[in-house]
Amino acid sequence: MKNHCLPVPGPACPSVRCACLSLFALSGLLCQAAVSAAECRPWQAQDEQHQALLTGDIAVETGSIFDPDKPAENRWYNRVANRLHIDTRAEVIRHHLLFRTGAAFDPALLRESERLLRAQHYLKEAVITPVEVCGRAVNIRVSTLDNWTFTPGLNAGRAGGQNSGSIELEEHNLFGWGKSLGFGYQQDSSRDHTWLTYHDPNLLDTRHELTLTTQNNSDGRGHDFALALPFYALDSRTAWGIQLKTLREEVPFYEQGEVAYRSGEEQHAAQLFYGWSAGRQGDHAGRYRLGWQYERQRWFPTETDPGESPEVVQSYPWVGYEYVQDDFITRENFRTMGKTEDIALGHRFTISAGLLSRHLGAEGDYLKLDAAYSKGFLVDDRLALLALDSSTWIGHGRLSGTRLGIRGEWNQTRGEHGGWHLAGAFRYAGNLLPGEQLVLGGDSGLRGYPTGFQGGDRSLLLSAERRFYFNWYPLRMARIGAAVFADAGSAWGNGRPVEWLGDVGIGLRIVSTRSSSGKVLHIDIARPLTATGSADSYQVLVGTQTGF
Repeated sequence: MKNHCLPVPGPACPSVRCACLSLFALSGLLCQAAVSAAECRPWQAQDEQHQALLTGDIAVETGSIFDPDKPAENRWYNRVANRLHIDTRAEVIRHHLLFRTGAAFDPALLRESERLLRAQHYLKEAVITPVEVCGRAVNIRVSTLDNWTFTPGLNAGRAGGQNSGSIELEEHNLFGWGKSLGFGYQQDSSRDHTWLTYHDPNLLDTRHELTLTTQNNSDGRGHDFALALPFYALDSRTAWGIQLKTLREEVPFYEQGEVAYRSGEEQHAAQLFYGWSAGRQGDHAGRYRLGWQYERQRWFPTETDPGESPEVVQSYPWVGYEYVQDDFITRENFRTMGKTEDIALGHRFTISAGLLSRHLGAEGDYLKLDAAYSKGFLVDDRLALLALDSSTWIGHGRLSGTRLGIRGEWNQTRGEHGGWHLAGAFRYAGNLLPGEQLVLGGDSGLRGYPTGFQGGDRSLLLSAERRFYFNWYPLRMARIGAAVFADAGSAWGNGRPVEWLGDVGIGLRIVSTRSSSGKVLHIDIARPLTATGSADSYQVLVGTQTGF
């Protein structure tokens, strides 16, 4: 069998001058000459500067939900939870790693692999550490902690004067393989909603992702199928995807917080794309995509809206470019509590152009331009985030116009127990279709008012919060926080003048630190400052959100 030899520094192994890589290196396996324990030394920070290091042994340590070595997590109910839980399999953790035994050692790949692991709902924490250097090989330890992934739920909520409730049964880590299956029923002001979904992020032990969703609602049905190979890492070279989606529903149109009518809408969509990249170039990557998009919208009569509008079809080829910069920081007590969070500070920019033509089945002839940009800024204890997105149809017809969204936020920490959060969001839609509107109300950020209290084709929302994070950690399963807040905003256009509204309130936050759902329970009481129309003197909001 032919061997390929890598030189090993002489003092480390005087009798063996090379580490042999057999043909098994094709599968990423390093066959290094025997080295005694005395020839290994602990990893040191300055070792990152060495260019000739290789990745050695990779030890994966998967932890359960509670750590029995900690007295506070070794009570009977902690031990019962650990026994009932199926730990994530080591091979699932290895699947997400971007480095392999025998490859050149790159600290940036360790940090990026940590982010990929922390992005998995079934993991609470992931830490990747170089532990020792043996000759030229760096041995690495990957340590993870699991979340509780079986989440039966019975929820009741209230927002904007409307009640809602749901029953859910979800498993985000089937048999420890990292796949998720969910079923649920939800009732709110819009509809009764029953859904079933399955997501496989590593189909057949590959990087391909499969998502299947079906829903049966009181006002229609929907189905969604998606199969893709994403750009899962900065050094990814190819990507592709296909998605098919159908949805039939009745969309509520609000006037002063009341449903004025329901517009029947039926959607059919399909997307196909292929992408390629030269991979990581320093601290960034550039990606190109080619694809085809098809969307068909049709409106049908309902009991409250007997009118019927002509259908709108968009069918077009498109080309796009994406720029991604590798610049991240980690924080705790930012979007949630009790968990390490990865925050992107680098430039991220995407742009695409599509050509709509009647000859291709579209409703009219347009040039469609889409763009999005995001960036973070960190100065001492102050963190600002900016995000913009826009879609423009250049042509003559029903779709002609621009849709624009701008969101910014500013955060300042006050030690480990609190901070300030300021946010602002502007939206504009110059080509609203039947039944569409931009609304503000209790379920869309203006917490002191009913759902859909104001509507139009543009909106502006400002909010300020003083956040508090408490040390109380009941049963080692939930973190508690609180907020004092104020909101101000308006939705106007389409003949509606600008009318500014404002509210103030207080809220309680309960974060389940051991659950894969990642949801934050919000209990808010908000008082409107300009109580007009159907607005009550206060609003009580109870529900779950993805952030603080």
